[in-house]
Amino acid sequence: MPYVDSRAIANWFIKRARRDGGRALSNMQLQKLVYFAHGWNMALHRHPLIRDEVQAWEFGPVIPTLYRALAPWGPDPVTQPIDAPRENLEPNERDVLEQVYAAYADYPASTLSSLTHRRGTPWERVFEPGRRGVVIPDNVIADYFSGLAEKR
Repeated sequence: MPYVDSRAIANWFIKRARRDGGRALSNMQLQKLVYFAHGWNMALHRHPLIRDEVQAWEFGPVIPTLYRALAPWGPDPVTQPIDAPRENLEPNERDVLEQVYAAYADYPASTLSSLTHRRGTPWERVFEPGRRGVVIPDNVIADYFSGLAEKR
């Protein structure tokens, strides 16, 4: 199964939120939803969802490719899909996205960020204050979300 561009996954969440009463998600919410989808997909299906690297930034995991694409929106809600390659998602990947949306989309960005900062999270394991570009390896993300899945 080929990995998917993170911007395409963000677009899935943008469109899903619009169908959900015309909601709009912020840059940070989209970052965290894509990150959670990536982690849960690895835990449940044993392969990464996105091809883009995840880095440990001050406010949690960030996908730089996605961050740059969402930057024009600034702190405002993202109301339209962003420029992204068209990707075909497998049914099990769409299921993960639906589950992530149902579980996390109602949380404000600050809460989603806090969830990624908890003790033992991939972000907490690799973040170094003041250091930029620290990659959170997929195996660290997969191990963490697999542990969460075992507790369910």
